[in-house]
Amino acid sequence: MRAAVTVAPRADLEVGVSSDGIEGLAYRDPRSSEMGWRCVAAKGTLAEGLGYHAARISAGIADTDQDLGSGEFFPHEANLDQFGGVDFGKGCYIGQEVVSRMEHRGTARSRIVPVTGSGNLPARGTSAEAGGKPIGTMLSSEGANGLALLRLDRLAESEAPLQAAGMIIHAHKPSFAKYDVTAT
Repeated sequence: MRAAVTVAPRADLEVGVSSDGIEGLAYRDPRSSEMGWRCVAAKGTLAEGLGYHAARISAGIADTDQDLGSGEFFPHEANLDQFGGVDFGKGCYIGQEVVSRMEHRGTARSRIVPVTGSGNLPARGTSAEAGGKPIGTMLSSEGANGLALLRLDRLAESEAPLQAAGMIIHAHKPSFAKYDVTAT
């Protein structure tokens, strides 16, 4: 625990994703079968279409740097309870009472879900609204696919289309989700 360790970014490497497996250092993504296999390879050596960010956005999986930040979301909002990222038996961690209550009472109203649009989705931080009422916020996107933090109860109650920056967007239930998402 007291070892001197240095962590540094590796600009010469990139992460790739493939549904068929990849030669070399590769392993199955434990979060979703849609993510297939991941590998770390020298930058520029992966075949086109193996982009990690496009795959994770399509699967509805948030990224720490591009979506979550530090301390901005409850674990349930970031779907960490769906991936085994929270141990409800451990106890004794900051926020334990609130997180446990959300789990056992089923009160997680907001979730990160995949969304699609008819073109390039608006930037992170853009409000997602239905009938002029805020329902959530856009997170990262790649082309017409993106992620949004949405209030699922407000989404279910709304009769108006979901929009972000004037573009109609559609929310989808991720394949791993054990909660309901009203498709829009």
